[in-house]
Amino acid sequence: MTHKGATYRGRHDAIIDRKTFEVVQQQLTANTASRRSPTNANAPSLLTGLVYDETGDRLCPTHANKKGRRYRYYISKRLMHATDSTAGGWRLPARELEGIVLQTVRDLLSDELRIVEVLQLNGVLPDHLRRVIGNVAAAANELKDASPERQRQLLSTLVDRIILHATLVHINIKRIGLIALLAEPDLGAATGTKELFSLVVPVSLKRRGVEAKLVMRAAGGRRSSPDKKLITLFADAHRWIDDLAERRAISLRDLARRYHRDVGEVSRTLPLAFLAPEIIEAILDGRQPIDLTPRRLKRMGALPCLWDEQRRRLGFQLR
Repeated sequence: MTHKGATYRGRHDAIIDRKTFEVVQQQLTANTASRRSPTNANAPSLLTGLVYDETGDRLCPTHANKKGRRYRYYISKRLMHATDSTAGGWRLPARELEGIVLQTVRDLLSDELRIVEVLQLNGVLPDHLRRVIGNVAAAANELKDASPERQRQLLSTLVDRIILHATLVHINIKRIGLIALLAEPDLGAATGTKELFSLVVPVSLKRRGVEAKLVMRAAGGRRSSPDKKLITLFADAHRWIDDLAERRAISLRDLARRYHRDVGEVSRTLPLAFLAPEIIEAILDGRQPIDLTPRRLKRMGALPCLWDEQRRRLGFQLR
């Protein structure tokens, strides 16, 4: 025991034995080393230097820390030092924007007919064409599976500029970069001379919160990935309904105690088990409206019984 700089021998028996203590210390040291490894390093911003808004202002990468978690954004440069709180600009979650750009570029590389059109390969010999298409497919796979550092390198080779508009994103692709990526220098001389071509992605944007953050989704309800928190919410609702039906639990309070949840949370979650199957299917596919969040679902009040009313209230397109 240490007190006022002096150390005194403890008089009680040890709580744990020395051997167990040493084993635990070794495990803690090993875990610390793992957390410091490159695999857990902060993810790089893939689109640094590539993204601009409709005014020509570049978007810069930034981040915020909340409860130990790091959230990355792209923000208009003019907002980084803006003194006017009403100044217009963009603040986009980095993961959403990067996901749309990666998916759009991969879709291009996976579209053989589009590649033939873009590179003007109609007159290329069949063997050469097959080799080019094979290289394109390999590039698409690499862009999907590569490390963030390699993804950033590939995007820098392919993308000249990404321009954000209210309902569209223009991704300007460097034709010469595509040729370089395919390791086919002869294509530059054999085909046309157009330097850039544009991929146009319709988007839906919605402001959320007092900080006017923007959530980005591809138009038509398409998302870069399903919302795991929403899926977990539905899983809880169906699990708890099954527990009540099979008498594994007999009340809301019993469910709350069983799953270490608040009774109010259980009561707000249970009705979600009775949403229309099409709504649940859309959420599993990531096709829900952009403002449909777990918080909104749990606080929507009484759930309509009619499925069409559910779709209307939650913002789904009626059939």
